Amino acid sequence: GQWGKLVESLVEGKLVELLRARSIDVYHTSARVRGQHGPVQWEYDVVAHNGEEVVVVEVKSTMKVADVRAFLAGIATFKQREWRYQRDRVYGAMAYLRAEEEAAVFAERRGLFVIRATGDSASIVNKDTFRPRSFG
Repeated sequence: GQWGKLVESLVEGKLVELLRARSIDVYHTSARVRGQHGPVQWEYDVVAHNGEEVVVVEVKSTMKVADVRAFLAGIATFKQREWRYQRDRVYGAMAYLRAEEEAAVFAERRGLFVIRATGDSASIVNKDTFRPRSFG
């Protein structure tokens, strides 16, 4: 919906800066990356990359644990679907405006960056000691 698009634009606008601050030196972002192979269709809200690393971002106006679980299932097939990133290291992120109580903690424990959209900006809320999980 409209809130999701707002969060997408807030996150995409800050994503390069946020990830560089966490030592992932991306330089390019794409919003709403879509594909289809046979009957299977997919969409990734925001993808950031640098030729060696890719960060796939799922954007939710209200993030729930079920959303995190669904994203984790989908990111497992990212390289099969988006073959141009076959050689890259893949990380995941959940971005949100609001989150149910346990959702942000659940996402971080699963190795995802957690990005909160605030006002006209966004910030990574993971602990400073957080190390992202590579999904491929």
